This record gives sequence, structure tokens and C-alpha cells, in this order.
Amino acid sequence: MKKIICMLCSMLCAVELTSLTSYAAITSRKQSAIQNGTSVRVKVEAKGLYNQDCYDAYYGCMDQFCITDNTSGGSCACSDDITKYEKELNDIQATLIEADRIRTEEVEKVKAGANADIIFAGRREYDDKGNVKTLDKLSDKTSKEKRRLSLEAIFNNAFTEEDDTEFSTDLIADQTGSELFASAEQVCMAQIPESCDKDVRLLRQMYSRQIVSDCTGLKNSIATQKAKADLELLNANNELRAALKESFDDANKYNQGECMVEFKKCMQKEDACGTNWVNCVSTIASENMQNKKAKST
Repeated sequence: MKKIICMLCSMLCAVELTSLTSYAAITSRKQSAIQNGTSVRVKVEAKGLYNQDCYDAYYGCMDQFCITDNTSGGSCACSDDITKYEKELNDIQATLIEADRIRTEEVEKVKAGANADIIFAGRREYDDKGNVKTLDKLSDKTSKEKRRLSLEAIFNNAFTEEDDTEFSTDLIADQTGSELFASAEQVCMAQIPESCDKDVRLLRQMYSRQIVSDCTGLKNSIATQKAKADLELLNANNELRAALKESFDDANKYNQGECMVEFKKCMQKEDACGTNWVNCVSTIASENMQNKKAKST
């Protein structure tokens, strides 16, 4: 009886030891997998799901409408998000234009100082009080003239009622987003063989997913472009501030006493009043008489 009990105990111990060993091995593998990480799975190429000719016909036709040559957004033109992205791209362009304007105009105005109106406007004008008009006022007058000419051009080139009848507001070229997608597919379905009807549902879903992917790529590209444009504007404003500081420091490098000394030195140069004011004797005498410091010239 004791032998039987001992044999049973030995068997139980062996089973328990084996279980513990297996559990440790499994745990070790799990930890190894977690530590090593996993790679992103590559998209599997679809085979046998659709006819390749149907795929080429559907995608090729839709691409003619959804992919434009003037954007990097792929087929995102057939997404309703394209309006938002186009506005963001226009804002980026406006930021770059403003940065360039600050560098080429504002900085040069500061450096040109009092001669800025001559350099940029080609003229100098005075107001009723005899003060020189600022460059901003001259530029405003110029911009108003440009706007007037622009409005005249629009009026002269306006469509007549006969012209309106030649154009349709439903042209597919004027459509964007989901409206463009629907119109493009309507055109394409008329060109695709009827044998592709069974594949169209899958192809439509695949193309819709491609549109989402292209819009994501465009969104990321816009974010990068915006960051660069904002940096350009920041650098341009820094250059303007540096120019203003340099102009301020140069205009205020002397205190009041030093200014009088420098002014006297300047006035006593040979091309001015000369040493001892010999070139300005008549002027000085006239002033002395006005101040009742002399009885004759």
C-alpha cells in the first residue's frame, strides 16, 4: 500500500513540474514578443477579387477627374475636405507673400529713411500744411487707382446675357468634393463595359478609401508647408525689427549736448559755413540785427 501511494505522489510531482516548465516557456515567449515589438504589416495585394481590366478602366477614368495637375493631393479633389485644404494652401501662399513684402519693402523703407517715398513711389508730395506725405498715403492712392482700373476691367469684360446661355453651371469642371465624385462616376460608368458591373461596388469602395488616404497625405503636407511659411514670416519680422533698432540707434547715438557739438562741426565744414562761419557772415549779421545785437551789417 505504501508503494502504491509513493508511486502516485511521484506521478503527481512529475505532472506539476512539467506544467510549470511549459508555463515558464510560454511566458518567456510572450515577454520576448513584447520586448522585440512588432512591425507594421504590409498591405496584401488583392488577387482574384476583381478583373484587372475593370480595375484599370474604373481607376483610370476616375483619376482623370479626381486627380488634378496643380495640386499634390492626389484624388483628394473628390473629397469634401478639399475646400478646407485649398483655403489652407491659399493662406500659406498669403503668408509667404507677406514675408517677402516685409523683406523687400518694409526693411528697405526703414533703411531708406526720409528718401523712402522717392525710392518706392518715384515722387514726393506735400499736404496742405506743407508736410511731406508719408509713403503709406502715397501707396494708398496708388492702390485705389489699381482697384479702380481693376473694376473697370471687370465691367468691360462682363458676360452678356447671350454669353450666359453658352455656359452651364452644371459643368463637371466647376464641381468639387462628393459632387465631383458622383458626376465623374456617372461619366465613367457609361464608358466601362457591362461585364464590370459585378466589380464596380468593390472598386468604388477601394477608390473611396484611396481618396481618404490621399487627403491624409495632403493634410500632412500642408502642415509641413504651414510650419515653413510661419517660420519665413517670423524671420522677416525679425529682420524688420533689427532694421528698426539699427535705425533708432543710429538716429540717437548722440545726446543733446553731443548733438550741438556735432551740428557745429558739420556747419563749419568748408562746403557749409566754413571755419569761423566766414561763408555765412551775412546770415549771422542779419540774425544779430533781428536780435538787436548789432546796429548794422
